Amino acid sequence: MLKRLEIENYGCIRHVEIKPTPLHALVGPSDVGKSTILKSIDALSRFAWIDEQHETPAPLIPRKARDTMTLTAEFAGSLGFNVGFAPRSQTLETYIRESMQGEWLGHRHVTPDFKWASEEPAAVAEFADQIRDRLRCSFLHIQNTALFRDSPLITETAPVIFDEEGHGLAGVYDRIMARGDDAFDLITQRVRQYFPWIGGIEVSSVSQVTKNILMRTLDGQRVPAKHIGTGVLRVLAWEALRYADRPRMLLVEEPEAGLCPSLVPVVMGILRELTVDQESPTQVLIATRSPLVIAELGADEVTLVTRDPSEGTQVTDLSERPEYVAAAARLPRGARWLDIADGIMNGPGAIRPE
Repeated sequence: MLKRLEIENYGCIRHVEIKPTPLHALVGPSDVGKSTILKSIDALSRFAWIDEQHETPAPLIPRKARDTMTLTAEFAGSLGFNVGFAPRSQTLETYIRESMQGEWLGHRHVTPDFKWASEEPAAVAEFADQIRDRLRCSFLHIQNTALFRDSPLITETAPVIFDEEGHGLAGVYDRIMARGDDAFDLITQRVRQYFPWIGGIEVSSVSQVTKNILMRTLDGQRVPAKHIGTGVLRVLAWEALRYADRPRMLLVEEPEAGLCPSLVPVVMGILRELTVDQESPTQVLIATRSPLVIAELGADEVTLVTRDPSEGTQVTDLSERPEYVAAAARLPRGARWLDIADGIMNGPGAIRPE
Protein backbone atom coordinates (compact mmCIF):
# COMPACT_ATOMS: atom_id res chain seq x y z
CA MET A 1 0.00 0.00 0.00
CA LEU A 2 1.12 3.54 -0.77
CA LYS A 3 1.86 5.17 2.60
CA ARG A 4 3.36 8.50 1.54
CA LEU A 5 3.42 10.54 -1.65
CA GLU A 6 5.60 13.62 -2.08
CA ILE A 7 5.35 15.82 -5.18
CA GLU A 8 7.59 18.72 -6.15
CA ASN A 9 7.24 20.92 -9.25
CA TYR A 10 4.85 18.63 -11.06
CA GLY A 11 2.03 20.19 -13.06
CA CYS A 12 0.36 22.90 -10.95
CA ILE A 13 1.96 21.52 -7.78
CA ARG A 14 5.01 23.15 -6.24
CA HIS A 15 5.23 20.93 -3.20
CA VAL A 16 2.75 18.69 -1.38
CA GLU A 17 2.97 15.62 0.82
CA ILE A 18 0.08 13.18 1.29
CA LYS A 19 -0.25 10.09 3.48
CA PRO A 20 -3.12 8.15 1.93
CA THR A 21 -5.17 5.51 3.69
CA PRO A 22 -6.45 2.34 1.94
CA LEU A 23 -9.54 4.29 0.85
CA HIS A 24 -8.74 7.98 0.49
CA ALA A 25 -10.42 11.01 -1.10
CA LEU A 26 -8.91 14.22 -2.43
CA VAL A 27 -11.68 16.77 -2.17
CA GLY A 28 -11.94 20.37 -3.34
CA PRO A 29 -13.26 22.61 -6.12
CA SER A 30 -12.42 22.33 -9.79
CA ASP A 31 -8.89 22.92 -11.12
CA VAL A 32 -7.01 22.86 -7.82
CA GLY A 33 -4.80 19.82 -8.49
CA LYS A 34 -6.79 16.77 -7.35
CA SER A 35 -6.41 15.01 -10.70
CA THR A 36 -2.77 16.11 -10.92
CA ILE A 37 -2.06 14.26 -7.68
CA LEU A 38 -3.59 11.11 -9.16
CA LYS A 39 -1.61 11.63 -12.37
CA SER A 40 1.62 11.79 -10.36
CA ILE A 41 0.96 8.25 -9.14
CA ASP A 42 0.24 7.18 -12.71
CA ALA A 43 3.52 8.80 -13.76
CA LEU A 44 5.45 6.87 -11.11
CA SER A 45 3.78 3.67 -12.29
CA ARG A 46 4.70 4.32 -15.91
CA PHE A 47 8.33 4.90 -14.96
CA ALA A 48 8.38 1.65 -13.00
CA TRP A 49 6.87 -0.17 -15.99
CA ILE A 50 8.64 1.69 -18.82
CA ASP A 51 9.51 -1.54 -20.64
CA GLU A 52 5.81 -2.28 -21.11
CA GLN A 53 4.46 1.27 -21.43
CA HIS A 54 7.08 3.35 -23.25
CA GLU A 55 4.60 4.06 -26.06
CA THR A 56 2.47 6.09 -23.61
CA PRO A 57 4.82 8.46 -21.75
CA ALA A 58 4.14 9.49 -18.19
CA PRO A 59 1.73 12.46 -17.97
CA LEU A 60 2.97 16.00 -17.28
CA ILE A 61 6.65 15.04 -17.38
CA PRO A 62 8.57 17.84 -19.17
CA ARG A 63 11.18 17.26 -21.85
CA LYS A 64 12.94 20.34 -20.50
CA ALA A 65 12.54 22.18 -17.21
CA ARG A 66 14.07 25.01 -15.22
CA ASP A 67 13.26 23.54 -11.79
CA THR A 68 14.03 20.21 -10.21
CA MET A 69 11.02 17.92 -10.40
CA THR A 70 10.67 14.96 -8.03
CA LEU A 71 8.00 12.36 -7.39
CA THR A 72 8.46 10.11 -4.38
CA ALA A 73 6.36 7.14 -3.29
CA GLU A 74 6.88 5.18 -0.08
CA PHE A 75 5.09 1.94 0.66
CA ALA A 76 4.24 -0.28 3.59
CA GLY A 77 7.26 -2.47 4.21
CA SER A 78 9.67 0.48 3.92
CA LEU A 79 10.14 0.42 0.13
CA GLY A 80 10.55 3.72 -1.69
CA PHE A 81 10.64 4.83 -5.34
CA ASN A 82 11.72 8.24 -6.61
CA VAL A 83 11.74 9.90 -10.02
CA GLY A 84 13.74 13.09 -10.42
CA PHE A 85 14.32 15.55 -13.26
CA ALA A 86 17.62 17.42 -13.03
CA PRO A 87 17.46 20.73 -14.94
CA ARG A 88 21.24 21.10 -15.13
CA SER A 89 21.72 17.84 -16.99
CA GLN A 90 18.18 17.76 -18.44
CA THR A 91 17.91 14.07 -17.55
CA LEU A 92 15.43 11.92 -15.68
CA GLU A 93 16.69 9.49 -13.08
CA THR A 94 14.99 6.93 -10.86
CA TYR A 95 16.04 5.86 -7.37
CA ILE A 96 15.07 3.08 -4.99
CA ARG A 97 15.17 2.91 -1.20
CA GLU A 98 14.74 -0.45 0.49
CA SER A 99 14.20 0.90 4.01
CA MET A 100 13.07 4.16 5.57
CA GLN A 101 16.46 4.52 7.23
CA GLY A 102 18.45 3.51 4.17
CA GLU A 103 19.94 5.73 1.48
CA TRP A 104 18.42 6.26 -1.92
CA LEU A 105 20.13 3.93 -4.38
CA GLY A 106 20.63 4.92 -8.00
CA HIS A 107 18.33 2.88 -10.21
CA ARG A 108 18.27 3.89 -13.88
CA HIS A 109 18.52 6.86 -16.26
CA VAL A 110 15.69 7.72 -18.61
CA THR A 111 16.04 9.20 -22.10
CA PRO A 112 13.98 12.20 -23.28
CA ASP A 113 11.71 9.82 -25.22
CA PHE A 114 11.05 7.85 -22.01
CA LYS A 115 13.14 4.74 -22.50
CA TRP A 116 15.71 3.26 -20.15
CA ALA A 117 19.19 4.59 -20.83
CA SER A 118 20.98 2.32 -18.37
CA GLU A 119 20.79 -1.21 -17.05
CA GLU A 120 19.13 -2.05 -13.76
CA PRO A 121 21.76 -2.61 -11.04
CA ALA A 122 21.68 -6.14 -9.69
CA ALA A 123 21.76 -4.80 -6.13
CA VAL A 124 18.28 -3.27 -6.45
CA ALA A 125 16.64 -5.73 -8.86
CA GLU A 126 14.67 -7.53 -6.16
CA PHE A 127 13.39 -4.28 -4.66
CA ALA A 128 12.58 -2.94 -8.14
CA ASP A 129 10.35 -5.96 -8.79
CA GLN A 130 8.50 -5.35 -5.54
CA ILE A 131 8.01 -1.69 -6.41
CA ARG A 132 6.72 -2.52 -9.89
CA ASP A 133 4.15 -4.80 -8.30
CA ARG A 134 3.03 -2.14 -5.83
CA LEU A 135 2.82 0.51 -8.53
CA ARG A 136 0.38 -1.43 -10.69
CA CYS A 137 -2.37 1.17 -10.98
CA SER A 138 -5.26 2.09 -13.24
CA PHE A 139 -7.32 5.23 -13.78
CA LEU A 140 -11.09 5.00 -13.72
CA HIS A 141 -13.21 7.94 -14.92
CA ILE A 142 -16.43 6.38 -16.17
CA GLN A 143 -18.12 8.03 -19.16
CA ASN A 144 -21.72 7.37 -20.19
CA THR A 145 -20.97 6.91 -23.90
CA ALA A 146 -18.33 4.27 -23.18
CA LEU A 147 -20.68 2.12 -21.10
CA PHE A 148 -23.21 1.34 -23.84
CA ARG A 149 -20.77 0.79 -26.71
CA ASP A 150 -20.40 -2.75 -28.01
CA SER A 151 -17.65 -4.57 -26.10
CA PRO A 152 -14.96 -6.81 -27.55
CA LEU A 153 -14.81 -10.34 -26.24
CA ILE A 154 -12.32 -10.94 -23.44
CA THR A 155 -10.28 -14.09 -23.95
CA GLU A 156 -9.69 -16.58 -21.15
CA THR A 157 -6.08 -15.42 -20.72
CA ALA A 158 -6.74 -11.66 -20.85
CA PRO A 159 -7.37 -9.50 -17.75
CA VAL A 160 -11.05 -9.21 -16.94
CA ILE A 161 -11.48 -5.43 -16.67
CA PHE A 162 -12.99 -2.57 -18.66
CA ASP A 163 -10.98 0.44 -19.74
CA GLU A 164 -10.56 3.81 -18.01
CA GLU A 165 -13.89 5.14 -19.29
CA GLY A 166 -15.89 1.94 -18.80
CA HIS A 167 -15.73 0.59 -22.35
CA GLY A 168 -15.73 -3.20 -22.31
CA LEU A 169 -18.36 -3.57 -19.59
CA ALA A 170 -20.34 -6.23 -21.48
CA GLY A 171 -17.14 -8.19 -22.08
CA VAL A 172 -16.47 -8.20 -18.33
CA TYR A 173 -20.00 -9.47 -17.63
CA ASP A 174 -19.56 -12.15 -20.26
CA ARG A 175 -16.51 -13.41 -18.36
CA ILE A 176 -18.29 -13.11 -14.99
CA MET A 177 -21.10 -15.32 -16.33
CA ALA A 178 -18.49 -17.84 -17.53
CA ARG A 179 -17.04 -18.21 -14.02
CA GLY A 180 -19.55 -20.89 -13.20
CA ASP A 181 -20.30 -19.55 -9.72
CA ASP A 182 -23.06 -17.34 -8.30
CA ALA A 183 -21.31 -13.99 -8.95
CA PHE A 184 -23.61 -12.95 -11.80
CA ASP A 185 -26.74 -13.95 -9.85
CA LEU A 186 -25.56 -11.98 -6.82
CA ILE A 187 -25.00 -8.86 -8.94
CA THR A 188 -28.46 -9.26 -10.47
CA GLN A 189 -30.05 -9.55 -7.04
CA ARG A 190 -28.32 -6.42 -5.79
CA VAL A 191 -29.15 -4.42 -8.93
CA ARG A 192 -32.82 -5.40 -8.60
CA GLN A 193 -32.74 -4.08 -5.03
CA TYR A 194 -31.47 -0.72 -6.29
CA PHE A 195 -33.87 -0.68 -9.28
CA PRO A 196 -36.96 -2.79 -8.40
CA TRP A 197 -38.50 -2.44 -11.88
CA ILE A 198 -35.67 -4.46 -13.43
CA GLY A 199 -36.39 -8.11 -14.11
CA GLY A 200 -32.91 -9.23 -15.09
CA ILE A 201 -29.63 -8.59 -16.89
CA GLU A 202 -28.52 -10.25 -20.12
CA VAL A 203 -25.34 -10.25 -22.18
CA SER A 204 -26.18 -10.44 -25.87
CA SER A 205 -23.95 -11.27 -28.85
CA VAL A 206 -23.76 -8.39 -31.33
CA SER A 207 -21.30 -10.14 -33.64
CA GLN A 208 -18.86 -13.01 -33.43
CA VAL A 209 -16.41 -10.80 -31.55
CA THR A 210 -18.57 -8.26 -29.70
CA LYS A 211 -21.15 -8.28 -26.90
CA ASN A 212 -23.49 -5.81 -25.27
CA ILE A 213 -25.77 -5.61 -22.27
CA LEU A 214 -29.54 -5.92 -22.34
CA MET A 215 -31.89 -5.12 -19.47
CA ARG A 216 -35.05 -7.18 -19.06
CA THR A 217 -38.02 -5.42 -17.45
CA LEU A 218 -40.58 -7.08 -15.19
CA ASP A 219 -43.08 -7.29 -18.07
CA GLY A 220 -40.53 -9.04 -20.30
CA GLN A 221 -39.27 -6.17 -22.47
CA ARG A 222 -35.61 -6.38 -23.48
CA VAL A 223 -33.99 -2.93 -23.39
CA PRO A 224 -30.66 -2.46 -25.26
CA ALA A 225 -27.77 -0.72 -23.54
CA LYS A 226 -28.16 2.58 -25.40
CA HIS A 227 -31.65 2.96 -23.90
CA ILE A 228 -30.77 1.88 -20.35
CA GLY A 229 -30.48 4.67 -17.79
CA THR A 230 -26.90 5.75 -17.28
CA GLY A 231 -27.28 5.34 -13.52
CA VAL A 232 -28.05 1.64 -14.02
CA LEU A 233 -25.04 1.14 -16.29
CA ARG A 234 -22.76 2.96 -13.84
CA VAL A 235 -23.94 0.75 -10.98
CA LEU A 236 -23.26 -2.31 -13.17
CA ALA A 237 -19.73 -1.04 -13.73
CA TRP A 238 -19.06 -0.52 -10.02
CA GLU A 239 -20.60 -3.90 -9.17
CA ALA A 240 -18.38 -5.60 -11.77
CA LEU A 241 -15.27 -4.37 -9.95
CA ARG A 242 -15.95 -6.88 -7.18
CA TYR A 243 -15.10 -9.69 -9.61
CA ALA A 244 -12.75 -7.99 -12.09
CA ASP A 245 -8.96 -8.28 -12.27
CA ARG A 246 -7.94 -5.19 -10.35
CA PRO A 247 -4.57 -3.46 -9.97
CA ARG A 248 -2.85 -2.71 -6.66
CA MET A 249 -4.12 0.87 -6.85
CA LEU A 250 -7.28 2.26 -8.39
CA LEU A 251 -7.29 5.99 -9.19
CA VAL A 252 -10.93 7.05 -9.39
CA GLU A 253 -12.29 10.33 -10.72
CA GLU A 254 -15.74 11.40 -9.48
CA PRO A 255 -17.29 8.09 -8.40
CA GLU A 256 -20.49 10.00 -7.60
CA ALA A 257 -21.05 11.10 -11.22
CA GLY A 258 -24.34 10.05 -12.78
CA LEU A 259 -25.76 8.61 -9.56
CA CYS A 260 -28.72 9.66 -7.43
CA PRO A 261 -27.74 10.51 -3.82
CA SER A 262 -28.98 7.17 -2.42
CA LEU A 263 -26.57 5.23 -4.66
CA VAL A 264 -23.41 7.11 -3.67
CA PRO A 265 -23.13 5.18 -0.36
CA VAL A 266 -23.60 1.95 -2.34
CA VAL A 267 -20.67 2.75 -4.63
CA MET A 268 -18.50 3.91 -1.75
CA GLY A 269 -19.31 0.66 0.05
CA ILE A 270 -18.12 -1.31 -2.98
CA LEU A 271 -14.88 0.70 -3.14
CA ARG A 272 -14.29 0.11 0.57
CA GLU A 273 -14.81 -3.61 0.09
CA LEU A 274 -12.06 -3.64 -2.55
CA THR A 275 -9.57 -2.30 0.01
CA VAL A 276 -10.17 -5.20 2.42
CA ASP A 277 -10.46 -8.03 -0.09
CA GLN A 278 -8.62 -10.97 1.44
CA GLU A 279 -7.23 -12.32 -1.83
CA SER A 280 -6.51 -9.11 -3.77
CA PRO A 281 -6.78 -5.87 -1.75
CA THR A 282 -6.81 -2.70 -3.83
CA GLN A 283 -5.95 0.74 -2.52
CA VAL A 284 -8.51 3.25 -3.83
CA LEU A 285 -7.65 6.94 -4.22
CA ILE A 286 -10.47 9.26 -5.22
CA ALA A 287 -10.73 12.77 -6.66
CA THR A 288 -14.13 14.26 -5.87
CA ARG A 289 -16.16 17.43 -5.32
CA SER A 290 -19.06 15.64 -3.66
CA PRO A 291 -20.05 16.07 0.00
CA LEU A 292 -21.92 12.76 -0.36
CA VAL A 293 -18.63 10.97 -0.92
CA ILE A 294 -17.01 12.68 2.07
CA ALA A 295 -19.96 11.60 4.23
CA GLU A 296 -18.94 7.95 3.69
CA LEU A 297 -15.37 8.49 4.89
CA GLY A 298 -13.57 9.04 8.16
CA ALA A 299 -11.65 12.25 8.84
CA ASP A 300 -8.32 10.47 8.30
CA GLU A 301 -9.52 9.36 4.85
CA VAL A 302 -10.07 12.87 3.47
CA THR A 303 -7.54 15.44 2.22
CA LEU A 304 -8.69 18.95 1.32
CA VAL A 305 -7.02 20.28 -1.84
CA THR A 306 -6.94 24.01 -2.55
CA ARG A 307 -4.91 26.22 -4.89
CA ASP A 308 -3.28 29.50 -4.03
CA PRO A 309 -2.42 31.93 -6.89
CA SER A 310 1.14 32.36 -5.63
CA GLU A 311 1.83 29.10 -3.76
CA GLY A 312 0.08 26.64 -6.03
CA THR A 313 -1.73 23.52 -4.83
CA GLN A 314 -1.93 22.98 -1.08
CA VAL A 315 -3.28 20.05 0.94
CA THR A 316 -4.70 19.67 4.45
CA ASP A 317 -5.78 16.41 6.08
CA LEU A 318 -9.27 16.67 7.51
CA SER A 319 -8.07 14.85 10.64
CA GLU A 320 -5.88 17.88 11.42
CA ARG A 321 -9.04 19.93 12.07
CA PRO A 322 -10.98 17.95 14.70
CA GLU A 323 -12.96 21.02 15.71
CA TYR A 324 -14.29 21.37 12.17
CA VAL A 325 -15.16 17.64 12.00
CA ALA A 326 -17.02 17.89 15.32
CA ALA A 327 -18.94 20.98 14.16
CA ALA A 328 -19.87 19.31 10.86
CA ALA A 329 -21.14 16.22 12.70
CA ARG A 330 -23.72 18.38 14.48
CA LEU A 331 -25.23 19.52 11.19
CA PRO A 332 -28.06 17.63 9.42
CA ARG A 333 -26.60 14.95 7.16
CA GLY A 334 -27.58 16.78 3.98
CA ALA A 335 -25.84 19.97 5.11
CA ARG A 336 -22.46 18.46 6.02
CA TRP A 337 -19.29 18.97 4.00
CA LEU A 338 -20.84 21.41 1.51
CA ASP A 339 -18.19 24.03 2.24
CA ILE A 340 -15.22 21.66 2.12
CA ALA A 341 -16.31 20.55 -1.34
CA ASP A 342 -15.75 24.19 -2.32
CA GLY A 343 -12.32 24.25 -0.67
CA ILE A 344 -13.38 26.01 2.53
CA MET A 345 -13.62 24.91 6.16
CA ASN A 346 -16.11 27.10 8.00
CA GLY A 347 -15.98 27.02 11.76
CA PRO A 348 -13.34 27.23 14.51
CA GLY A 349 -9.83 27.05 13.10
CA ALA A 350 -11.20 27.15 9.59
CA ILE A 351 -8.93 27.14 6.56
CA ARG A 352 -9.83 29.60 3.86
CA PRO A 353 -8.03 29.77 0.51
CA GLU A 354 -6.75 33.30 -0.11
